[in-house]
Amino acid sequence: MADTVFLNGHVVTVDAQDRIAEAVAIKGNRIVAVGTTEQIKKLIEPETNIIDLEGKSLLPGFIDAHLHITIYGTNKLGVDCKARGIRSIEELLAALRERAETTPEGEWVRACGFDENLMIEQRYPTRAELDAVSGKHPIFVMRTCAHHSVANSRALERA
Repeated sequence: MADTVFLNGHVVTVDAQDRIAEAVAIKGNRIVAVGTTEQIKKLIEPETNIIDLEGKSLLPGFIDAHLHITIYGTNKLGVDCKARGIRSIEELLAALRERAETTPEGEWVRACGFDENLMIEQRYPTRAELDAVSGKHPIFVMRTCAHHSVANSRALERA
């Protein structure tokens, strides 16, 4: 039968039809049934753990072996090179200058989604180019893969 049942909820199945069920039954580490609360109640035994969802949603577990969630958050604070369609070092520097103008002195100016392969120049910006954008802000440009970055002198001093 079932070790654990979740009843009276909105069970997001993420199946091929994206069905929403009311209940789910678990045996060991496997889902053994998904359906209405009445259907799943038939799988309850005296030792079954019953969890009443009280109308709340139950989502499947998500496993992401390579998640950069904190980077995602800080990227939202910076210049998104992909969204802006930046295709040259000069366009990147102009976007960073624009951001620096609205950023309090001493606070970080960031860019994400940079891809040197998409740049006309086929290269990263230099430290000197980033220094020319602002000497009052640490500037950090992260490549689209999030494994490579370039920074200005102010950022390197902070590091």
